[in-house]
Amino acid sequence: MSMAARRCFLCGNCDYRPFKCELLRCTGCGMVLSETIWDQSANLLQEEEWFENEPFVESFWVRAFDRLNNRRTWKRIRKHAGRGARSLEIGVGTGTLLNYMKNKGIEVEGCDLSKSVSKRVRDRCSITMHNCSVNDIPEGTTFDVVVMNHVLEHVNDPVAFLSEVRKRLRKGGVAHIAVPNVASWEASLPGCTSYEPYHLAYFTPGTLRKAVQKAGFTVARVGTHDSFSGWFLAVLRTLLKTHERTAESRRTQRAGGASTWKEHVYRMAMITSGGVLLPLRFLQSKLGYGDEAVIIAKPCQ
Repeated sequence: MSMAARRCFLCGNCDYRPFKCELLRCTGCGMVLSETIWDQSANLLQEEEWFENEPFVESFWVRAFDRLNNRRTWKRIRKHAGRGARSLEIGVGTGTLLNYMKNKGIEVEGCDLSKSVSKRVRDRCSITMHNCSVNDIPEGTTFDVVVMNHVLEHVNDPVAFLSEVRKRLRKGGVAHIAVPNVASWEASLPGCTSYEPYHLAYFTPGTLRKAVQKAGFTVARVGTHDSFSGWFLAVLRTLLKTHERTAESRRTQRAGGASTWKEHVYRMAMITSGGVLLPLRFLQSKLGYGDEAVIIAKPCQ
C-alpha cells in the first residue's frame, strides 16, 4: 500500500510511529490507528466475525449493568430529549437503551449492521430498526438525539461517518458519542479492553474533539468516565491473555458462562475491585484519563 493511501483521516499525515499492541500513532495529530483501518472492507468483515453470531446472554448481572449504563447515558442527554423527541441509537447492542428511552416517552429507532441484532431488537422491543450503515438512512429522516456508544472506533473514516450523522440531526439536536479512551491509565496494560482486533481507531478526548469538530459539530461537553470494571478487566486479561483469544473462543465462553456460580464470583470480584479503586477512578475521570471518553456535540449552525 502506498504512503498516500495510508493517510490519517484526522490530519492527512502519512507518517506513523509504532504504538502499543502493534498499533500506529500518527506523528501529525497523535491519532492511534490499526493498520486494518485502510482496508475498506474491514468493518463489515469484523462485524461478521465478531458480532453477527454473538450469543444473547441475559443474566441478572448483564441486566443490572445495562440499567446502570442506560441511566448514565440518559442523564447526559435527557435535557435534549423531551417527551415526544425522536432519537436514533447507532450500534444498539442488546437494545436495552432504546427500550429505556422508549419507556421515557421518546420515539426511538435503532441502526445496526448486524442482521441478528436488528431482528432481535425489532422482535423483542417492537422498535423500528435500520439494518444498514447510517449513510443508508434517508437524509430526510432526522432526529433530535443520536446516540453512539462505542461505535466510532469501529469505522474506517470516523470523520465521514460523523458527517453523515450530522445530516440526520434536526436543528438544535445533539449527538452523544462515547468511545474507549486510549489515554486512560488502564491503557498502559496490553489487556485493556480498548485493545481489540475489531477496533480500527483509538481516540483520546483531544483527538475525539478534533474529529467531531472536523465533521461540522460544535462541542457542548467533553469528559471521561472510568468504569468500575476497567482496572479489573485490564489486569485480568493481561494476566490470562484472554484479550488474545479468537472470536469463536470468546463466544463459546460467553454462551456457557451466564447465571453460573463462576459468573457470580467473577462479577462480585469486579464490583469489589471497582469499589476499592473508587478514589483512583474518580481522579482519573476528573483529569481526563478515565477509560471512556464522552462528547455531547451539536451541529454547527
